[in-house]
Amino acid sequence: MKKKIILLFLFVVASLSGWAQSINITSLSPSVQAGNTLTVSYTYTSEVACKVSCGVYLMDDWTWVSTIVWTEVNPAASGTQTGTFDLVIPAGTTPKLGLTGALNYKVQAVLSNLSGGWLAGDYSVSNYNITAPAVTIPAVSFTSVPASTQVGSNLVVNYKYTAPSGGGKVAINISKNGGVNPWDYISNVIYDELAPTIAGTDVAGTFTLPIPSDITPTSGLTGNQNYQIKIELLDSNGNWLAGNYDYTNYNFTAAAVVPAVIFTSIPNNSQAGINLIANYKYSSPSAGGKVAITISKNGGANPWDYISTVAYSELTPTIAGVDILGSFTIPIPSDVTPTVGLTGNENYRIKIELLDSSGNWLAGNYDYTNYNFTAAAVVPAVIFTSIPNNSQAGINLIANYKYSSPSAGGKVAITISKNGGANPWDYISTVAYSELTPTIAGVDILGSFTIPIPSDVTPTVGLTGNENYRIKIELLDSSGNWLAGNYDYTNYNFTAPSYSYYLDADGDSYGTGSVILLTSPIAPSGYSVNNTDCDDTKSSVYPGATEIFDGIDNDCDGAADEGAALPTTLTFCKGATVATAR
Repeated sequence: MKKKIILLFLFVVASLSGWAQSINITSLSPSVQAGNTLTVSYTYTSEVACKVSCGVYLMDDWTWVSTIVWTEVNPAASGTQTGTFDLVIPAGTTPKLGLTGALNYKVQAVLSNLSGGWLAGDYSVSNYNITAPAVTIPAVSFTSVPASTQVGSNLVVNYKYTAPSGGGKVAINISKNGGVNPWDYISNVIYDELAPTIAGTDVAGTFTLPIPSDITPTSGLTGNQNYQIKIELLDSNGNWLAGNYDYTNYNFTAAAVVPAVIFTSIPNNSQAGINLIANYKYSSPSAGGKVAITISKNGGANPWDYISTVAYSELTPTIAGVDILGSFTIPIPSDVTPTVGLTGNENYRIKIELLDSSGNWLAGNYDYTNYNFTAAAVVPAVIFTSIPNNSQAGINLIANYKYSSPSAGGKVAITISKNGGANPWDYISTVAYSELTPTIAGVDILGSFTIPIPSDVTPTVGLTGNENYRIKIELLDSSGNWLAGNYDYTNYNFTAPSYSYYLDADGDSYGTGSVILLTSPIAPSGYSVNNTDCDDTKSSVYPGATEIFDGIDNDCDGAADEGAALPTTLTFCKGATVATAR
């Protein structure tokens, strides 16, 4: 009551003083629904620039309880003016029918000076009717979907939904269906969701769905198979609220393949002497071509000028398709100069190219310039590169090998041993041993051992029990410490020695002609260990025999009677004549 008297007093004072300031609410709807907008029209008169405000208040009779909504125009022009306020009534506002006692809603318009001092007001609207909000019916629908979409491209779907509360989700799913019934689920093509939803009506949204490039186009489906697109609205507990299932038999068309090839991963640097693994993918409209990778050394007048090829590999034939994955494992030579050792503008480049079946260029990736090769780490190693399957006692065994050593001054040692006993690897004796010293530092250094095998070695077939021959090769450092070894040659086969003997028909210990091979080191009767006799019918003819004056090459030196003494007795045949010198 006191507030009424004060307001009446202010009005009377303003009238008596002849103030020209005034404000009036000229129109508003008789009621408004919570959650909707109340439009208030007004007019005011002010001699000076001012502020105009309007609000909806919850009052207990004339006592303020709370402000429902309030807004202002600041500054407002002087003079007589008109305008409107749009006041959004919060959706959770208690309807008038729900108020108790003297509680009521008042709509008030106030005119103030720019300092906030009161000039005039309209307080005539009391017991304003705010009604309950309309019941929101959950809904979700597509607003636009293209008639068809190409596999491997994006499907853009626009939609709208109405939700009575927030915190739920809008879920879209594209599935492949068919079987007993055309709606029977086969597999999922793609799924996406919007979460959380907000409360509201006709809330718009868009899904951008990447369609896999490997799905079957609709034209390639069989029977009653089809693609279906559905969209559903769920509440915050995952309960179904609404859905749209209009898009059955959706049309996916085949992808247009654009030739392309790129690296998908490649290490930042690689060490000389090890494998570089380069992963890639390509898209090819046709099969039968190739993907080629080249690592080159470049530089000179221009940094891209070709110098030499470090490594090359290719995949052939390619297949038709999109985003086909592959991998190259490329052995990098151990003698490649590290990048830090290059001079001038020299650099390493890695390129990958896609070619068609005629060798024509289709696509390429050239991003990897100035590639970094680091120096090879030398891992100690020694292996046989070749060794005969068996060797004969009494002749040389030739064993080829290679070794890698991080430092010089060591040795490579080969040992042939006889083993056996409690275990087949137990040492019995050394058959032969040899070594290379000193070693040098480097990778894959080649060498060869020529090892004389004793003639008295028992052939492998003559060993007993678990006896066996083993050949091992080991790399030692300069202090004699073991670095690496190769022990593959167990149960090595030594065969019996073979001896050649030649027929000695005249018994002078020198033979010729027929040869026989025996395992005995002693020549049999009637045979010699050599074949140097020039006449095996005369025992007085052999290499080193005394030359006599008989017209025969007695010492097998290719000449007869050289240096032979003349006979002291001459025998003449009957009727012979002797010529004398004159």
